[in-house]
Amino acid sequence: MTKHAAQYPGAPPEQAEVDSLQRGLEILRCFRAGEKSLQLTDILERTKIPRLSAQKLLNTLTAHHFLRYLPELDRYEPDVSCFVLGHAMRASLPFLRIARPIMQALAEKLGVDVFLALREGMEMMIVEYCGTRAEAAQFRVGSLVPLAQTAVGRAWLWAQKPAIQGEYIERIRAEADPNALNAIPGIYRAFQDLAERGYCLSLGEWLQDRHAIATPLVTGGGREVLALAAMATDQRLKETPFRDTVAAALVDAAAHIRNELPRAEKA
Repeated sequence: MTKHAAQYPGAPPEQAEVDSLQRGLEILRCFRAGEKSLQLTDILERTKIPRLSAQKLLNTLTAHHFLRYLPELDRYEPDVSCFVLGHAMRASLPFLRIARPIMQALAEKLGVDVFLALREGMEMMIVEYCGTRAEAAQFRVGSLVPLAQTAVGRAWLWAQKPAIQGEYIERIRAEADPNALNAIPGIYRAFQDLAERGYCLSLGEWLQDRHAIATPLVTGGGREVLALAAMATDQRLKETPFRDTVAAALVDAAAHIRNELPRAEKA
């Protein structure tokens, strides 16, 4: 079977996948938070699927209401079936009901933006977000952030088994993305901080004016690994007393969520 999109560590072996289904999923993954619609050329560039095959798949996804075609714009946008799946996914995560009030209280108390993220390929997807400032609006549920260059990605990676950590780091090297390659020393520094302190920092490494603290959140007896992060859009996280205050509160919030999970899973 031809490999059309880069695999990620932990992905199923190629022989276990159905080619047309794999390609269709690659097309759906092209649609990201903050992008209302895409042209065919955008989809071809992101998936590397041949034009004729991509058009057939788009027709099928449109017929089944996963995508909607906008003839006046010659663009595609997500349709109701995507909403149904997204809603079902969020409803299937009981920890969100527990996490949100804890995250919102932390955001309001310390004046930071707090988010919870899951891995999506070689990125982290925000699955819950609590903010206090309008300028942080570019981050929302469904937004993707890099795994290698962010505190939230490094916290998630640290919580994985050593073999998985090694696979991800080798994948970063193989992609030869200069930004990701330059982040590898930061990954190892984050691992050391997480082992010693329970949290890691990213001070403007991905976006110059955004500084973050993150800690892993393991749920379901280790079945699901997320990362909880606090982000400030100014220099405050560079100030040692404030940074330590946020870090301690974030680690406590993660522990609070873990302690409340059994109740959420029974509800």
